[in-house]
Amino acid sequence: MKKVMKVVAALMLMTMVVFTQGCIKSDEDSHGHGFIDLGLPSGTLWAKCNMGADIPEEYGYYFAWGETLPRDTFSRGNYKFCDPNDRRLTKYCQVKTWAHNFQTDSLTILLPEDDAATFG
Repeated sequence: MKKVMKVVAALMLMTMVVFTQGCIKSDEDSHGHGFIDLGLPSGTLWAKCNMGADIPEEYGYYFAWGETLPRDTFSRGNYKFCDPNDRRLTKYCQVKTWAHNFQTDSLTILLPEDDAATFG
């Protein structure tokens, strides 16, 4: 159980990153920021600022993995994809012992409805 707790804690720490916004080609995103062309084969352009930031140097909002609303605090208790009763993951989980009802899924890439950059 301690190992699972450590892994979940590490996962939650990793989710406390600021997502930059990937977009379809245009001159500005929906928040009026310009784009940077990283020369990716996909042609995906990246916003010059993080979501919630007005200049590139600002941190912007913090999101947990798969959540579309910013958070100030992160825990398994308030994570959208964690069952509040057994504290196991309900989505984006590949390990049976971490999964709610031991049901894993094949999701390793965020679905658009769970991607703050796509959703927001």
